[in-house]
Amino acid sequence: MMVMHELSGVSYRQMIEAFIEADPATYRMIAGIRDFFLAEAEAIQNGGPEYVYSEEWLGIYWPADEYMFIKLTAEETFAAFYAEAGQLLERLADGAGADLPLDALRDAVKLNGALVKQPYVTDSVGVEIDYDVLGFWHGLREGGAQPLYHSRTTVHIDRANSYYDDFDTWCREVVWWGNKKGAYLYSSRAAERQLAGHF
Repeated sequence: MMVMHELSGVSYRQMIEAFIEADPATYRMIAGIRDFFLAEAEAIQNGGPEYVYSEEWLGIYWPADEYMFIKLTAEETFAAFYAEAGQLLERLADGAGADLPLDALRDAVKLNGALVKQPYVTDSVGVEIDYDVLGFWHGLREGGAQPLYHSRTTVHIDRANSYYDDFDTWCREVVWWGNKKGAYLYSSRAAERQLAGHF
């Protein structure tokens, strides 16, 4: 979303509203997630609990967003969600007449999905991208303007040092504890930059 906003001018509000208004015929998963959050919000407004109880996942009450994160992981639909999200953002960019390289947006979605910690993953991985979206993202987070380089880059994602061979441990350490310190992502580093210009 940061890459799309910075390169296209499409606002965060437009992106969030696109997810909220997702057509279930085209974006079945996104619409289902939206409907879950709307149902939870309505239940809370009617005096229901603020959190979602799960007997299966640690037997505790979870914030709705964390519950959905766990559910997508448990049902192995995390990659399918990212695929729909990428398609939705591409369609939004096209409809807004946004002037941005769609390959950069695809790289950002692919890389983001690969960076999120998941259970039962034992090997580190190199993700090949055509734009240095990782460096671009770091620059934005640090408050500086940085060009998006069109360069074949391998992002090495260190998954071996954050291995979770038990689902409950992953729920506890990544989702529950990770929420307190923003530790959802694997560590990573970019290498093999071959500059071809910038956008």
